[in-house]
Amino acid sequence: MVLEILGTRLLSPYFGSNLYVWSALISITLFALALGYWVGGHVADARGSAALLDLILATAAVLVAVVPLLVRSTIRSFLEIRFEAAILTSAILYFGPALFLLAMVGPVAIRLAAPDFNHVGRSAGSIYAFSTAGSIAGALAAGFVFLPRFSANYICYSNAALLLALAAARWLARRNSGPAGALAGSLVFVLGSLLLLRTAPQGSRSERGFRVVYDRPSFYGPIRVVEDQRARYLLIDGSLQTMQTLDGYPLFPYIWTLGLLPYLRLGGKEMLLIGLGGGDMVRLGNRFGIRTVAVEIDAAVAETAVRHFGLHRDEFLLVIDDGRRYLGRPEQNFDFIALDAYAGSCPPIHLFSREAFTSMRRRLRPEGVLAINVVVQSQRDPLIGEVAATLSRLFSYVGAFRTGKDSDSLGNVVFFASDGPLALPQQWIPAPPYHPHARFLDALREQAVDSRFLHGQVIEDDRNPVDLRSAATDLKSRATYRSYFPWSVLHY
Repeated sequence: MVLEILGTRLLSPYFGSNLYVWSALISITLFALALGYWVGGHVADARGSAALLDLILATAAVLVAVVPLLVRSTIRSFLEIRFEAAILTSAILYFGPALFLLAMVGPVAIRLAAPDFNHVGRSAGSIYAFSTAGSIAGALAAGFVFLPRFSANYICYSNAALLLALAAARWLARRNSGPAGALAGSLVFVLGSLLLLRTAPQGSRSERGFRVVYDRPSFYGPIRVVEDQRARYLLIDGSLQTMQTLDGYPLFPYIWTLGLLPYLRLGGKEMLLIGLGGGDMVRLGNRFGIRTVAVEIDAAVAETAVRHFGLHRDEFLLVIDDGRRYLGRPEQNFDFIALDAYAGSCPPIHLFSREAFTSMRRRLRPEGVLAINVVVQSQRDPLIGEVAATLSRLFSYVGAFRTGKDSDSLGNVVFFASDGPLALPQQWIPAPPYHPHARFLDALREQAVDSRFLHGQVIEDDRNPVDLRSAATDLKSRATYRSYFPWSVLHY
């Protein structure tokens, strides 16, 4: 289970963390386990021995240890082939052999525990019970303890060391029978286990003028702050989330599009922001005198925004929580809600549905405005029509503006929805806080999404295609990042 969970973390910087990745890893895991059980049963009957079990554990340790090395050295070749084939093939190559060997452990252990078959049922039940309990503990430890604190590479190496220590401990105990052998074996196992408690060193990297100034693991993917001579970038799980000039000026065009909010409800003073990122929307709201409650699911992202992107704790109210769970609480209502939550270039599907948008509508004051940022492949992306149709089911007025270079390019579409009119003002009063912002808003009048593309099926919780729609967009976005950032800076 630990290896399966690590698999998503190791592959997501290249393929995203979507349904395809999870389906491929679960399928390959089950296939490798089934094959390992079948082969292991035959091998156990033919030549099952304690030495064989130790050899399987040691070999599996080596295969687990080489996974990060294999990913780094061969992943580029998979990025050139069809997405589905790349996911399946890479999962088989990287994780299949180790999972196959680990599956063989069970049949061999059962054979050793019940050599005369008098208690084979009890032995098999006990071994599978302990194995399942270990999988539960490993999955919980990986998700709740290790991944938020250590890199996926380091966890891989540590688990390999743990397997190797277990094999060595068993070998020592067999070579030196009695209390001394057991003590020596236990000591080796404990020393191997302690590797998991050691903090992995974090190195600084630079190439082609880009420099990694901050790098840390988190529950939702590695967080990296990168700088060059003109800008500062926030990368989460290999995907670009925030881009600023070194003096804090936002460079993502969709931020300026979201800057329409104050003009769509003049006098609005309170905003709920779901998804903090580097805090661009908090600062923009402050320029208009808008107080922001920012809901961010990852405390490490909020810490990074304060530490590296000029955000100050007294500028906003931070809530560490899931956006939809926060929306379900009977707390204050807002003049504006901005939804800008992403995992890579894929929006969290539980925040993009009729039910989720209904919760947002309930938290808006009369004629309040909801703004939603969506990354799409082009103006013809079906996700545009589905989001528009879902919003139109709930709100009287819905508008959408694209921010790509042209209607057929990768870019953002920002939706606005309200029960009050959404007409753009003829004059920007009050004046935009940045001069370029005014020029951008003037040009935005020509960026409205063609109404022909604002129709589609309503997104429901029990029929939600958002992650499948966004998988190709995420892949295209990551290819764009790889063409811009050096490989050694973007990936670990």
